[in-house]
Amino acid sequence: MSGYSALFKCRLCGETFIAAEAGGRKAAERAAIYASMGKVSEEQAPDLHDIHICEGGGIGIADFLGFKERKDDE
Repeated sequence: MSGYSALFKCRLCGETFIAAEAGGRKAAERAAIYASMGKVSEEQAPDLHDIHICEGGGIGIADFLGFKERKDDE
């Protein structure tokens, strides 16, 4: 069984990171749509923006990129 990871990218340092998870494809699809509309959903849609603490100590703004499939062994 696989799941989906919500990816964000920091505007300041460029790092891409995981900030949320979705259990299955349908949940990830719905969460992505709700996130794009700025609505809260039963699937726990991520916000469109998040805060990222950069390696050099900076505080960046990160943007939601979408969900990427993750296999159990990852």
